[in-house]
Amino acid sequence: MANNCWNWVRITGCKSSLDRIESKFKKYDSTNWFTEFGDIVLEKKTREYENQPFEFYYQYGTKWWDIDMDRDSDEALVISGDTAWSPPLELMKRVSRRYRVEVLHEFEEPGCDFAGVHTYKNGEVIDQKDYTYDEYRYIDNYESWWYDMIDRINDYSSDSWEEFVKDFIDDSVLKIISSKDLQELRDVFHEKKIKNEKV
Repeated sequence: MANNCWNWVRITGCKSSLDRIESKFKKYDSTNWFTEFGDIVLEKKTREYENQPFEFYYQYGTKWWDIDMDRDSDEALVISGDTAWSPPLELMKRVSRRYRVEVLHEFEEPGCDFAGVHTYKNGEVIDQKDYTYDEYRYIDNYESWWYDMIDRINDYSSDSWEEFVKDFIDDSVLKIISSKDLQELRDVFHEKKIKNEKV
């Protein structure tokens, strides 16, 4: 079973381009391979999809996508959902070139510990930020990261703050975390330790 990589993609451009992209993405369920789907989206010629080498099936970045679409307006289309192992970055970069649109692509994968925010315009990378999973969550969804840290503290069996930090706070987060946040986590950790000693 594949690790799931969450994707959130916002495509902006003219209405006619977004209409074409949306109609192509609606054909996903009629395809058997992600490469076939990518070729349809990019308006490429049909080719042989069966019995190809492994790399053939990942040329657009992933093997499948559990697609959910939402049309914000005439100028914006949002596509989200899990993909297998990795994000379809290559497909979205090519979509930006093929349809002359801007693509903002955010993704996160906790099992393999990576995340990122990539922006493409007309096939060019105009911004690319890559993170560890925890670093991304700390930056993008601080409240969720904080509650996850509290859960980790509550489930942790050692009395050593240093061991907890080593086991559960990513080095990349330690480089950016505020001293106030780190102190608050330390206080929660020590309060839990004192509470456990009274039991």
